[in-house]
Amino acid sequence: MTLERRFTRHGSGNGGDSLDVLHEEAQVLRAALRQWRGAAAPGQAPDGPAAVERNWDAGTLGKVVLEHAALWLAAARDVTRALGTGARSEALLAQAEHARPFVGRLEVLGRGTEPVAAAANQDFRLAVDELGAALSQPLSDPDLAGKLADELGDRRHRLRTARWVRRHAPVHPGPRRWYDTVGPIVRLETAWGRARGFPWPQSAPMASRTVAEQFDQEA
Repeated sequence: MTLERRFTRHGSGNGGDSLDVLHEEAQVLRAALRQWRGAAAPGQAPDGPAAVERNWDAGTLGKVVLEHAALWLAAARDVTRALGTGARSEALLAQAEHARPFVGRLEVLGRGTEPVAAAANQDFRLAVDELGAALSQPLSDPDLAGKLADELGDRRHRLRTARWVRRHAPVHPGPRRWYDTVGPIVRLETAWGRARGFPWPQSAPMASRTVAEQFDQEA
């Protein structure tokens, strides 16, 4: 079942490490945000059934952005942990911390809400746009992962696995807390957050599965 799969796994493939997750999620986010801007563009809304279908697509895309931004954020935090101090690490950490509250706000607005209803909420639409703007700088560099890999060098073995990152990525990231490094607690909090709000797109029956599966390599 989709719900079972999404409860135990988050995002797409589990191979590789957190830098691989960072690179993959950046690609997904660039594509999803580009499609979101077309689906949610003002002044083009049709009437009747076409409007409902358009909101299915837009709401699903908004939740796709939320899901993959949470994964990107978790991967960025792990990469900066392995890098330690340095200009590139500090810049990436600053970008991740800047985006963090926007991910949290979008999760609150989308929690327990069908995508078609979320898309009709102007606050939800604004939150997606704000999150996209907050991520615009790191997403603008398609070679960021390559540069980070060069800087990591033989320290790359310090990175957590992609599987770990995907199972511990918070759907409602808050400020740093003492238990953020305690794996079982983080995993439990992540699972509870997903069960409470179903932030991923395919878990809602009114989501646009066609749109969602464009960005889900598990499908």
